[in-house]
Amino acid sequence: AHYVVLQHGLDGSAAEMRNLKAAIHKHFKSQSHISPCHILVSDVNENQTLDGIEAGGARLARYIAQQVPGKSMLSLVGHSLGGLYCRAAITILHTKGYLKRVTPICFVTLATPHLGLSMARL
Repeated sequence: AHYVVLQHGLDGSAAEMRNLKAAIHKHFKSQSHISPCHILVSDVNENQTLDGIEAGGARLARYIAQQVPGKSMLSLVGHSLGGLYCRAAITILHTKGYLKRVTPICFVTLATPHLGLSMARL
């Protein structure tokens, strides 16, 4: 099975990802020849987006390790800060050997500040 994990951004909530979840679900449902897709919307960082990328990434990595069984396909989609959490989680999961037990498929970030933010523009 293919597991797609969605992660919201700064001060966000799992509810904000419902439209994206519906769109992904609709796409995979129309592709009957593709293995089953389970879309997981992470809530592990709700009300906890101000304590750093490493802390949020660690929470997300634990969530993924608990929710996604071995021998599954894994994709991550993060919005804004959620993309940085996903990137940190991938690093943690790789370091712990978890990515050898699953098949990584996609890593998608939307409006993620990979190069940081200029405080002058805020």
